[in-house]
Amino acid sequence: MAIPSSSSSSSLPPAYPGVGSSSSNNHQHNNKRRSISRENLVNAAASSSAGSFSSSSVVDTNNPAAAAAAAARNTATFSMAEQASGVATAGPGRRPTRPTRSHSHMQTKNLSNESNYAHTYQMLFRFTDSVIPHVLVPTVFMTLWATLWTAFYQQYPDTWLTGFIPNSNILVTIISVVMGLLLVFRNNTAYDRYWEGRRLLATLECQVRNMSRFIWIGVAAKSPHSGMEKRGAMNLLVAFMHATKHYLRNELGVHYDDVYPYVSHLPEYAPDNIVHATDDNSGKNLPLEISFHLAGFVMKARQMDEIDVSQQGCMNNALNAMIDCLTGFERIRGTPLPHAYGIHLKQTLFVYLLSLPFQLLRSSGWSTIVMCCLASFTLVGLEAIGGEIENPFGFDANDLPIDDICDMIQHEILSIMDRPEKLSVDNWAAPWEDLTSTHADLNQEAMLHARKSADATKRASAASNNNDKDK
Repeated sequence: MAIPSSSSSSSLPPAYPGVGSSSSNNHQHNNKRRSISRENLVNAAASSSAGSFSSSSVVDTNNPAAAAAAAARNTATFSMAEQASGVATAGPGRRPTRPTRSHSHMQTKNLSNESNYAHTYQMLFRFTDSVIPHVLVPTVFMTLWATLWTAFYQQYPDTWLTGFIPNSNILVTIISVVMGLLLVFRNNTAYDRYWEGRRLLATLECQVRNMSRFIWIGVAAKSPHSGMEKRGAMNLLVAFMHATKHYLRNELGVHYDDVYPYVSHLPEYAPDNIVHATDDNSGKNLPLEISFHLAGFVMKARQMDEIDVSQQGCMNNALNAMIDCLTGFERIRGTPLPHAYGIHLKQTLFVYLLSLPFQLLRSSGWSTIVMCCLASFTLVGLEAIGGEIENPFGFDANDLPIDDICDMIQHEILSIMDRPEKLSVDNWAAPWEDLTSTHADLNQEAMLHARKSADATKRASAASNNNDKDK
């Protein structure tokens, strides 16, 4: 898709389903994800000899016929890429319907300081998005272990085995302190990685938005071909976000329905070369490659005198910040917690829970079973939380909402491309010309106008619903 238009994209595209981040779940997700097959791409390439354009393509800008032919070729490539990828021609970026993943922090929150007790009570009995599936088996095992030894001690309190049961809880106290320190360090490290990933993701959002503003408003296209190149650069910003998402999930290549339509205007990913590109999609850092094309666009815009030196500096700074974010993502993904620490933590936790019943038998009796169950659920759950958020770029419900953020940026950029490239302040409202009204009067008048518009919308919606019921 060379030149997407967002006129029909009025809502965010659906996000990917939230599935587990394990290797098996990732495989299931990859099977469910709609990617562009080699056959579709080859058939699309064979059905048309349409060309493609990029920031490095050469077209005689003084020849209107050549520019018109280039526009026709790009339009044909746009349609062909949409057919190959299965994207509806009514709106690029509109992907096939799939279940959405809901993130509570992406939804509207209660901004008051009052606690939502009803929501708190609902979370007490919530199974989904919790670590219960991870801790259920260890908790049941430790509970059965404690039940076995408690029943044995209650049935045979005077056997020779009971002589090995300690009369003091000092060991429990000492090991509990050590376990607490280990778990606190583990969870703090994991949450630091999670928060650092979210901070870098917010920085990437900011820089992509800045770059889209620099390109769409700052670049003064001097020919139809330059205008198409400008749209191609906007497409590459969308592709950069989605390509970064796939790259962090170790999903290499361009053949995804949220990536390929936005890079198909590049020569190496044109339908004519798609067979070669399909064979060579391993080991590629696609976001970095997209950044090279964006840098080439900035350089050519400066050479064509479409931007000045200060604008070039701002665009290069934004592009550098995008690469900094990509490198930060790689650092988080490629530097897990040292294996020795994780192994020792699990071993210490296992030994502690196995020895806990023997520390409580004499003093707690049958209550040992309940106490061991609660201790297992709490400690194993804390350890599981650290592993859940250590890599925040996966598909778990507790991972970062990268799909939602990428779709939001895509929607914003496509909406920007629906706006005029040149904005003027001549058509701004001029309240200062009304010398008889105060600022408060003007605000009140604006609020009344907004309420009237909202009421009119409600009446129109109610009338439409009544008509549907009558039918």
